[in-house]
Amino acid sequence: MNKYISSANLIQVAPVAFLFTFMVGMWLLRTEAFISDDSYFYLVISRNLALEGHQTFSGIMSTNGAHPLWLYALTAYSWIVSSIFGPESLNSPQFALPLSVALLAGGCVVWWKIGGILRIHQPTLVFIPLTFATFFGVLYSEVHLLFFTLSLLVMSVISRERHRGRLGYALIGVIGALVVLSRLDTIFLIGALGVLLLIVDRDFRGLSVMSLTFLAITIPYLASNYLIFGHAIPVSGYTKSTFPEVFIRGFQTQGGILAMSFEGYSIIFGIIPIAFALALWPTYRDKRTKLVIAAILGGAILQFVQIALFARSHTSWYWYYLVPVTAGALAVGDLLSPAN
Repeated sequence: MNKYISSANLIQVAPVAFLFTFMVGMWLLRTEAFISDDSYFYLVISRNLALEGHQTFSGIMSTNGAHPLWLYALTAYSWIVSSIFGPESLNSPQFALPLSVALLAGGCVVWWKIGGILRIHQPTLVFIPLTFATFFGVLYSEVHLLFFTLSLLVMSVISRERHRGRLGYALIGVIGALVVLSRLDTIFLIGALGVLLLIVDRDFRGLSVMSLTFLAITIPYLASNYLIFGHAIPVSGYTKSTFPEVFIRGFQTQGGILAMSFEGYSIIFGIIPIAFALALWPTYRDKRTKLVIAAILGGAILQFVQIALFARSHTSWYWYYLVPVTAGALAVGDLLSPAN
């Protein structure tokens, strides 16, 4: 019997398929319950951009306070939907569900294939981040796009590991740029990946190709931000940042409320998966698994340090934590691998 339709594989796929189907059904029935305030901003800005050609939330002031790739993907989708079904169709909170479902489905397929290549427990690798990306209020945030682009990045790194070549490095640069444009603070992950590839491959020309390709895609976005808004990063980023002044969150209060970098969601989705993946480091046998986990862990740790030391507000919500959750999923999947 074909291995893809064997009963053993069906049993493995079943929990993931059930979770996916159940949560998509919940989205359809209770869409608003899964939309947080940041996600609502994306819906409004993309609608204004698609219908009026103005990148604005208020309808008055222009804004760049969004992660660009998700904003423009949602804008393009909104324009297509409004062209077919009319502008009023964008008022329904369900109108963008097909886009989110497609990104999640694509990410699940690629992550499943990654688990097969790395010989780690595929259901665990997919189930953990899928739970995070569906159950919590991240619908219409950048999380689903990041789930997909991050899977493509990992696949590009591991699929031609022995014969990467210049084209392989260029592909990593392109997809790395898509990851960063999906969520800008994943720049730490790309930096960690670049350093690790240099150590492992020792291919300076290849890394140069990767870096130049990455910069060719990301610099125009940063330059346009600077020319139009006066800062290279979005307004939501530079207004929160205290860099280079250290502002240790978690030990100070804001309006009588304890800052949250060292409590709440940060512990569950940040500190615990990072600590777990680090604790299991001696058990990782496959060098590709080590490379992927090290890059994602490095990005997660640097992101956490940046949030903890150089951010003053609004840095505790779910959508910050897909990267450390993925690191934890890789660690658990490797632990449950038949090879171990």
